Amino acid sequence: MTATESENSDVDEFEDITEISPPSPEHSDIDLERTSVESEVFDFNVEGEGDAEDVGINTDTSDQLGEDDSAVEVIEPADVHKVQYCIVSSTKLMTLLYRVHGECCKRPGCDQPLHFKETYVGTCLVVNWKCNAGHFGGRWASQPTCAGLRAGNLLLASSIVKSGNSYTKIGFLFKIMNMTYISKMLYNQYQSLYIAPAVEEYWKDMRDDSWNERDGKDLILSSDGRNDSPGHCAQYLTYSFADMETKTILDVKIVDVREVEGRKSTKMERVGFERGLDDLLTSKMNLQEIVTDGHLEISALMSKFMYILCIISIAFCFLQ
Repeated sequence: MTATESENSDVDEFEDITEISPPSPEHSDIDLERTSVESEVFDFNVEGEGDAEDVGINTDTSDQLGEDDSAVEVIEPADVHKVQYCIVSSTKLMTLLYRVHGECCKRPGCDQPLHFKETYVGTCLVVNWKCNAGHFGGRWASQPTCAGLRAGNLLLASSIVKSGNSYTKIGFLFKIMNMTYISKMLYNQYQSLYIAPAVEEYWKDMRDDSWNERDGKDLILSSDGRNDSPGHCAQYLTYSFADMETKTILDVKIVDVREVEGRKSTKMERVGFERGLDDLLTSKMNLQEIVTDGHLEISALMSKFMYILCIISIAFCFLQ
C-alpha cells in the first residue's frame, strides 16, 4: 500500500482526523545557528521517566473491573522481542479511551463523570480512570508487562546496548521527537540486573562451544587489543584472541588501567595478552602459533620467555 492509499483509507474510515497544528512560537524562536550538536549530545540534561507506579490508585482492581474495562497485559520474558511497536500520539490514545469507556461511570445508579489520569512509566503510558464518587473505572497501559517490568522499557534499554549506542545520544533523539524516555537510573538498573548478565551468559556458552569444537586440533591464533580511547590516557582495553582459519573469536579479556603496574595504559595490552593466553593454555586445544602486532610490552614479554627457555635448554644439556 502506498502512502497515498493509506491516507485515503484513513480519511474514508475516520472523518474526524485532526490536522497537526503549526509549531508554537516558543519553538520557532530558537536560534538553530547557535545550537551545537556536540554540546547537546554530551552536555544536555536527559529528562527520563522512572519506573515507579503512580501512588494513590488501587492497582488491585480484579473485583472492580467490569467486562468491558481494560487491563494491563502480562507476557512471558521470552516473548518481549516478539511484540511489535509503533509511534503513536498520546492524544489519539486518550481520545480512543474516551470513546471506548465513555464520559460517565458505568456503575449501576451512578452517572458521575469519569476522570482519566495519565502517568508515564518510562516510555509507557499508564491511564487510570474513576468517577467523582470514587468508583474505580479501570486501568490501561500502552505496553505489556513481563516479570513486573514494562516490556517496551526493557527492550529499549537492551537495544541501546546491543546496537552500540549510548543512553545520551538516544535521549537526544527522543528529546527532538518530544517522546518520553526512560530515566538514567532505570537504564542503569536494567543494564546491571538483566542486560549485562544475559550478554555474559550467552558469551560464555558460545565460547565454551567454540572451545569444545576445537579440542585436540592444531590452531594458529591471532590476537590484538583495543583501547576505549586513543592516546595514552585509556581507561579500559579489550584484548581478543581469534582462530586464524575460521576468524572465530575464542576469548576476550577486559583490562582496567587500575589493574596494571603504575596505572599505565601502555601496559594493559600485555596484561590482556597474558590473561587470555593463560586461559587458552588450560584448554585441550593445541596452540601452534600466536600472531600479534609489534607491541613493545608483548615483545619484551616474549623476549623474556625465550631467554628462560634458553636457560632451561642449556641446563638440560649440562645435565645430560
